[in-house]
Amino acid sequence: MLLMSSLWGCSCKINYDVCPVYPKGGERVGQELAKLNSSEFPNLFEWLGRINKLRLELELCERK
Repeated sequence: MLLMSSLWGCSCKINYDVCPVYPKGGERVGQELAKLNSSEFPNLFEWLGRINKLRLELELCERK
């Protein structure tokens, strides 16, 4: 019971009053990514895909 009371402030669900702004990488970041080969960095490109999905979800959040 003591452990449960100490976890009261922990929550995985986040409610935003205003959607967070997705930081854009810009032209320099795009140039660096263009030099990379996806076969050499498959995990990086999977991660970038996840980041892109987050960007799309944030755009949907802004429209509400």
